[in-house]
Formats: sequence, C-alpha cells, structure tokens
Amino acid sequence: MQAAKLLDLNPEAVRAYAEAYEGFSFVARDLRREEHPAWLRANYLAIAASYWSAVDLERGRKCFEMACKAALEQAHQSPPETASTDHPRGQMLWELRAASMAACARIPDPLQNLASRWGEQTRVLSPSALMLALVTAGQLVFNGDHETVTGILRHLMHSAHALEHHPAGNLQLPLGLFFELIEQAISTQIGGESRGSDRDARFRAVRDWTFQFSHRLSERVAVAQSNRNHWHRLYSKLLPLEPEAICALLIWARTLRRTARNTQEIRSLSSDLSPTMQAYLETVKDVLLDEDQSSRRGQNLEG
Repeated sequence: MQAAKLLDLNPEAVRAYAEAYEGFSFVARDLRREEHPAWLRANYLAIAASYWSAVDLERGRKCFEMACKAALEQAHQSPPETASTDHPRGQMLWELRAASMAACARIPDPLQNLASRWGEQTRVLSPSALMLALVTAGQLVFNGDHETVTGILRHLMHSAHALEHHPAGNLQLPLGLFFELIEQAISTQIGGESRGSDRDARFRAVRDWTFQFSHRLSERVAVAQSNRNHWHRLYSKLLPLEPEAICALLIWARTLRRTARNTQEIRSLSSDLSPTMQAYLETVKDVLLDEDQSSRRGQNLEG
C-alpha cells in the first residue's frame, strides 16, 4: 500500500484493478483454450501482479509466479523466432517474459534453464528484448557459478554496449543503464566483499548509478502522471510498477549490499531518492536489507 501512495495512486483503486485482472485470468483459464490462449492469461496475470505489488507484495509475487507459468506455456506453443497471428510473440520473447516474471516472483529455476539458451541468439533481439535478457540473466550473477553466468552474459553485453543509447522496455530507459548495472554486479561478485579504497570506489559507482536510474525512472513516470485524470484512473500505458524495473533493482540491491559498509549506509542512500524510486524500492526492500529473508521467501514460493 505504501508503494501506491508514493506513486500518488489510490490504494483501493489499485486493489480493485488487481482483483479484476486476476479474475480475468481465471475466466481465461476456465474457458476454451483456443479462445483464451496462454498468452492472454500471462498478460492478465502480469498486469494483476504489477497492481498487486503496489498494495500487497506477497499476492503480487504469487501472480508473477502464475504469469511465469502461463508465459512458459505460451513459449512452448510458439514458433522459434517468428510471430504469427495465432501466436503474437515468438518463442524466445515469451521465454524472456517468463524469465522476468520468475525474477519478480523470486523463483530461480526457470532463469537458469532459460538463460543458458540466450547468449547465442542476440541477433534476433530488439533493444527491449535485449534489456529483458540482461536483467533476467543478470539475476544469476550472484549464484556462485561465475563461469557459466559470464558465458551467458558475454554476447548479451556485447550487443547491449553497441546499442547503449537506444531506449528499451515499457519505461523506454537507455539500454546502457542496464548494461552498466550488470557490469557493476559482475565486478562486485568477482571482487568479493569490498574493503578500503576498493570498496569506496565500487560504492561510489553503485551510488552514481542509483541516482541516474532514479532520475530517469522518475522522469518517465512523471510524464505519465502529467495527465492526472488518466493516471489516477489507471488509464496510463505505464503499469504502477513495471516488472523490468523490479528485475533491475533486484540486481542493484544485491550489488549495493556487497559494496555498502553497513545497513545504515544503505538506508542513507535510499532515503535521498525520489518518491517514484522509493515506491519501487518497496518491492526489493527485503533483499536490500535482509537477503536471508528474501531467500526463504523464494523457497516458499517454489513450494
């Protein structure tokens, strides 16, 4: 509920929309599949998850989990690279959607299984799809298998660097922002726990990225909020909390934890950010301030 208020939205209106879209997905599931295919259920659930995340994080993560399963079902039904009228997204694009939903739900298994196939297929990815690949495969940076993860990310990062100024995703943020985030995460993981001047340099880099991302994110949301009638009635093209930003901030939170001296330094940095960024931080606060608790929650979702 705090996130909804920070975004200048009525929590009760957000909750009503979340219930409605979750309900649409159940109707789509119960009716004939040819009329209500998996991609439709996945879209309804992804929208519901975004709304729920602004007022009820646990219910939001459960919807993200269901959206992941529906997107994977659609991916299995889709052709490898092309789209058709019957399948409005190609297989890999639905895999990317599924992976982003899995990251938001804190379910690690689909990420590992899907990301291993992406590195060699960057030629078929748009900037937006490339961004999704980065922020989902980037979740694996901290899983301990450095060689496998860098192998997955190498081709993705090369393509992202060449397109760093291109806007990507629903938020239309520069692709370079996501590239820099992954670079910082890899550098932090390779270097281990930071100390002394090395720690200070890494923390400054993460801090600078934080304010840049917060500024860009707030700009995009402010544009949507400028039409107050549309924003308050939830008619905007932007969801209250976009999954792509949640995925990016999950990586950021783990990187910051490994570069900050203590929790107080993290709290101090977080308190200086815009209300929009603060709203998004509500979705990753458990990782930012208590990573062990986050891991336990992820295990519960898997069960």
